Amino acid sequence: MTTEIKQTAIKYGIIGFVITSAGSVVMAMTDTMTKPWAKNVNSILMIGILAYAIYEFKHKLNRGQLTIKEGLSVSMFASLIWAVLGAIFSLIFFTYISPETLDAFIQQARIDMMNKGMDDEQIENGINIAKPFFSAGAISIMAFIFTLIFGFIIGLISSAIMRKK
Repeated sequence: MTTEIKQTAIKYGIIGFVITSAGSVVMAMTDTMTKPWAKNVNSILMIGILAYAIYEFKHKLNRGQLTIKEGLSVSMFASLIWAVLGAIFSLIFFTYISPETLDAFIQQARIDMMNKGMDDEQIENGINIAKPFFSAGAISIMAFIFTLIFGFIIGLISSAIMRKK
């Protein structure tokens, strides 16, 4: 991995983490984290930030040249940094800063099940099955994995679009 790839990935991994973490704090403070649209905000930000990281690498650091391998390297290394920092932040956030957000997630799941016409027994069974996934540790692990997978997909598509043949 070249120095240019590392520099770009570190820069945008940290920028992405800071922006999405700040957004999560704002959404938690405004009680909008459980809204349906809120799930898409960080995904849209991630697409834009990683695509721009690849673009910057190509045009500012690599003389307009880009291979899929280079683009994926930028995206995956940035995603790894983002994922590690994000997982640590999620663990701290949901354990110490805003543990009530986990209860809000469970309550929203309960409301969604009621809206689907499920009876009380089905709702309780569903909540009991889902509850382990609404812990700070589980959310941190899922966020880590999602960030890496989504970063790979974004990197692959962006690199394929921007590559220089």
